Amino acid sequence: MKIKLKYLVYFQIIYNFFIKFLISDFKFPGMLNYVTDVINVLLLLGVLVSIKKNNIHKIKIKPLIFPLILFIINLISFIVDFSNPLLFIWGARNVFRFFVFFYSCIYVLRMEDIKKIFDILEVIYIINFVICIYEFLVRGIKFDNLGGIFGNMTLGGNGPLNVLVILMDIYVLILYFNKKRTLKYLIFVILSSLIIASLAELKIVFFEMILLLIFMLVFIKRNFKMLFIIGSILLLGSFALKIYASLYPNSADFLNIEYVQEYALNSSYGSATDINRLSVISMINERFFRNNLKYKIIGMGLGNAETSQFKILNSRFYRLYGNTFKYNWFSHAFMYLESGYLGLLIYMLFFIKIVYDSFKLRNRNEYIMISFIFSIYTLIFLFYNQTLRIETMGYMIFLVLGIPYIFNKEAKNNEKNSNSDNESWI
Repeated sequence: MKIKLKYLVYFQIIYNFFIKFLISDFKFPGMLNYVTDVINVLLLLGVLVSIKKNNIHKIKIKPLIFPLILFIINLISFIVDFSNPLLFIWGARNVFRFFVFFYSCIYVLRMEDIKKIFDILEVIYIINFVICIYEFLVRGIKFDNLGGIFGNMTLGGNGPLNVLVILMDIYVLILYFNKKRTLKYLIFVILSSLIIASLAELKIVFFEMILLLIFMLVFIKRNFKMLFIIGSILLLGSFALKIYASLYPNSADFLNIEYVQEYALNSSYGSATDINRLSVISMINERFFRNNLKYKIIGMGLGNAETSQFKILNSRFYRLYGNTFKYNWFSHAFMYLESGYLGLLIYMLFFIKIVYDSFKLRNRNEYIMISFIFSIYTLIFLFYNQTLRIETMGYMIFLVLGIPYIFNKEAKNNEKNSNSDNESWI
């Protein structure tokens, strides 16, 4: 049977939107999480076969130099220390699988596919909104446990929910200002996203929304229409804040500067033994790395802080400290532990490069503008939660990041080369 490679991308995206929900709420087997790895491998093999078969000219994807450098550093560290090979492979899978998908998307997709995927995303978003309302009102699920389609009472459910909400807000706002969505629909999406944030106690969404309004002022033409939309969103935000305050009165003043300072710098995430988002690196240095310069520069090695549902893939470090230190809740903490300052910097440079490249092209296409603004938020996700490490929203994130390069591919390649990127394979 012949399968178009782009449909593997479609499947990967849709599958990861729902599989955690099926596992957590309908008790599907947890092994279904790893179907995504099979799809990723098949997609990469298909791309490589298609490139060789059709003699496709290589496309320069400059941001990929950074994960390549990161992998070389990790490999050298592994060879020097010769740590657990199985843990190294597992760590490489967790860190580099999304870069593989990013590469594949750029070769396989066209801009018409991006539009179709976002059309699908709109339907999924509405389904998620209905599920979130049901889970809250009928099942009484609250706080971080409310994950909608990403699963409830599971690690990582709430973080991807945040990503989905802000991505849809960016998407609909940009399309509205390009006269491709109605005002009623815009209001629905913004209001529903704020309601989801209120029900799931996603305080970060309110801050992200404020940041989005600033981006609108800076990068979109300022006129009466713009001011009206900003005023309307602020009004919707005040309504959502009242809902939030009624549900979670103990943190109703989270927009106050004193609360923000306490939450960001002093409060722990959970219990007294947990790390704080912004102080995690200094805490790792103080508790674990101490005077070990090698650890601070390149970390303790890829895989040596890893965890999994399989006991054999749980590192000694995680067994000792994972349940109390909870570093696996934050992408930057995990990256720093295993790859040090150098690895974390190189990892960040990947996203910074995409911000820069998409900024230069932002006025060429509305989807590039979406990618540009969203790419800035990926740096927030890096420090806020573990979303960049898990598949629930990770594949969608890296697809969106690939949009400027997909656009460039179509602009620079002739029709023959563009069509051959989507060749079928057996």
